[in-house]
Amino acid sequence: MKSKTASLIAFTTAASIFFTPNALAQNRPPIYTQYGEFTTQDTIPENVLSKEEKTSLEEIDKYLDYQNSSFDYSKAKNNPSIDSHTLNDFTVGLITQEWLIYAQEEELVPLEEKADTLTPFITELRATCSGKNGFQKLPPALLLNSCSATALQNAYTAGAGVATLAAIITSATGVGSIVAATIAGLLTISSGLAGLCNSWGRGIRIFLTGGCWSQ
Repeated sequence: MKSKTASLIAFTTAASIFFTPNALAQNRPPIYTQYGEFTTQDTIPENVLSKEEKTSLEEIDKYLDYQNSSFDYSKAKNNPSIDSHTLNDFTVGLITQEWLIYAQEEELVPLEEKADTLTPFITELRATCSGKNGFQKLPPALLLNSCSATALQNAYTAGAGVATLAAIITSATGVGSIVAATIAGLLTISSGLAGLCNSWGRGIRIFLTGGCWSQ
């Protein structure tokens, strides 16, 4: 995966990402109590994410630009509250979804190389997708179309960790990284979508409590 550079800033080429209009317009995570939308913190299951992961993901959200599908990795890296492993894995997930990543070239190269190992497994055939991506407020649930659901399952099967899976969910739905990582954590506990959902050919709704329904 090649990167362009400008003034020592390297980035990946941005592409169209599935977002709900509300998520784009607000330019911030549409679901998380800190932002006053979609759900309450009580809805998020405990013990799915470690305290360190929660802190890192909360801080990572500050550097995500949902409107432009971009992420300032360099600034996030300088934040002492962000764990480097979580940061790198989350960034890899964004790269597989063709987000714009601002970083020094030497920082970006190893992340792109790791993303390249996952990308062949999660390429989406967007012309044949069923369902939609986004979120619903009541009851609180993430919406994934059949292509995004397949990409998520394939990434899990290929060995992607919670932070990488969370980034894929964030890019597909526009939700904040904490909620995305909570769903990703539930997926790993349940052995992926195959263990959580019977099928996803028509798209799925994934609830924060771990339930899964067809769209």
